[in-house]
Amino acid sequence: VCYPRNPLHGTAVSRRPGEPDGPAEHAQKQIRKLMEGCPVSWEPVIKYGDPVDEIIKFAPDRNVSLVVAASYGLSGWKRILLGTVVEQLARALTRPLLVVRSGNEPDAGDAETETPLKNILICCDLAEPSDPLFGYALKFAHQFGSRMHFIHTVAAPLDTEIVDPTAGPYEEVQQTLQDQLLERLVGSLPEKLRTMPDVITAVIPGIAGEKLTAYALENDVDLIIVGVRPRTTFKKLLIGSTTETLLRQAPCEVLTVPPVDETAAVSGQKDIDHKDRKTGIVRDHRYLNHLTADGHPESRQRLEAIYRMLDGADMSDRFTEIPPRKAETDELLLVHTPEHLSKITATQEREHYALTPDTHTSPGSFEAASLAVGGIIEAVSMVATGQLSNAFALVRPPGHHAEKSRAMGYCLFNNVALAAMYARKVLGMSRILIVDWDVHHGNGTQHIFEQDDTVLFFSIHQYPHFPGTGVYTEAGIGQGEGFTVNVPISKRYGDGEYVAIFEFLLRPLALEFHPELIIVSAGFDIHTSDPLGSMRVTARGFAGLTRSLMETAEACCDGKLVFALEGGYNRKTIGDTLRAVLNELSGTTCCDISKIVAQAKRKKLAYALKRSVKVHRQYWKCLSEPYEVKCSSYKIRV
Repeated sequence: VCYPRNPLHGTAVSRRPGEPDGPAEHAQKQIRKLMEGCPVSWEPVIKYGDPVDEIIKFAPDRNVSLVVAASYGLSGWKRILLGTVVEQLARALTRPLLVVRSGNEPDAGDAETETPLKNILICCDLAEPSDPLFGYALKFAHQFGSRMHFIHTVAAPLDTEIVDPTAGPYEEVQQTLQDQLLERLVGSLPEKLRTMPDVITAVIPGIAGEKLTAYALENDVDLIIVGVRPRTTFKKLLIGSTTETLLRQAPCEVLTVPPVDETAAVSGQKDIDHKDRKTGIVRDHRYLNHLTADGHPESRQRLEAIYRMLDGADMSDRFTEIPPRKAETDELLLVHTPEHLSKITATQEREHYALTPDTHTSPGSFEAASLAVGGIIEAVSMVATGQLSNAFALVRPPGHHAEKSRAMGYCLFNNVALAAMYARKVLGMSRILIVDWDVHHGNGTQHIFEQDDTVLFFSIHQYPHFPGTGVYTEAGIGQGEGFTVNVPISKRYGDGEYVAIFEFLLRPLALEFHPELIIVSAGFDIHTSDPLGSMRVTARGFAGLTRSLMETAEACCDGKLVFALEGGYNRKTIGDTLRAVLNELSGTTCCDISKIVAQAKRKKLAYALKRSVKVHRQYWKCLSEPYEVKCSSYKIRV
């Protein structure tokens, strides 16, 4: 970016009307020199204007995932009045910013040599969620086997919210404070990080910027990962933050990570064009041609209500529509038997047919079911190849009750199981996580994969309830033992309990399993007003479940997440509930998971966690003793 002439900034390039493109030619030459011998594809882009403004606009327009900048710094009165470009970028960018120290460039001969990051310092702020930082820590640890230093600094000698200043001599009180803060720090780490061998945790008293810089020098830190919060106009006039101190003084590279939920705050817009997060939806009028008997809960009206919501002024044109296709015969046979396929195909010739007392078909049912499978497969393919960040297949009939050789529970083909098998057999993925939050147990999905250790099936469902399967001890068979996780729960579990189970049980399992794709059987019959369930989940809870899965997917598989519609039979509420999910997927909203989790009833949560952990402890290291859950309002030990 060529900045207009300004003596304070030391720049001297500005294109005026009629002036030749000398600055652009010079920039092109410099870029070619910089990228010479670099084994990546690259594209030069020349901009005129303010560097910070241009880069902030450019990053979302080009779907940039990371901004890399060199830090030269300023000194004296220039720094006080102006700050530096990288400091301003760190404040304003909604993308991670990697700041490279001037003079740390590798030799040209080492361009193709990957230098390992031996020591990484993660600056933890116990007052704010550190999940985005933890996600990067996991990725670097997985890639380089780095030693991770999770450090929290405390400037004040005492914190009356944590320890009573009159509790004893100053030294003892200070040590008590640091011990309690260290316990909180360790408890805030994801289980995957907490149990890694090369993890160092410490609480250091003193001014954060100074102490972290000194720690980095003493411990040969190669990279510092630090969070950054956007600052108001008034705060920008004040003394710099810890992050800005590190950008100026740190002896190594610094990666600044903005919080996930600050995108809207930085943009200053209420309605954001999220070009960086593309969410796809599968919809088609032919799904309405699957007709059931009058009064049947799984009617076309539920999907009509959803499509009306999508066509509303606040939702239309916000998502990438994925054209469904009919599933091929060989694709349907990835899971189902030829006899079952023949039976469903034959329903095209019958006006109305009952496969089971509750599973009905019409002449349009086979086409709709085939399009449902094909639609989800297309969604999985587009997410797997990076064309979309995530997707939701809004299809019918549902699928998770369908067995290999029979239809049941309103389901003809097992949509999610077929999509997972397609990802395995056709796309070549080696590990798939299927999450089923429908109020009914996904018996068909479980039975299809219960002997398969490449698919982890996690189901949370009301029990006892239809279909009567899914008890804790159903954990898989043979090679698949331990890869079926059932969480049967009683009536009236709500937002807090559901999200807490996802955070404290599902997430550790997912991080250890490390799937390449997450597929969700999303049933909206856990809603508090659904006629077929007895749960107490609200739209806020659905948003929390979605956000939890998104964060888990980011840590495991670069956010690859596909939802498929299952149950949900209150036509008046399903549209608004689904809106909450889609808003999270597209990044329009970002709910605070910690506040939802804090509302969980301890007794209900303990009942579910203890039984699941005791069954699966023998299969998963993350559940080994002592397994402890800590929250601001409760503590559970298994």
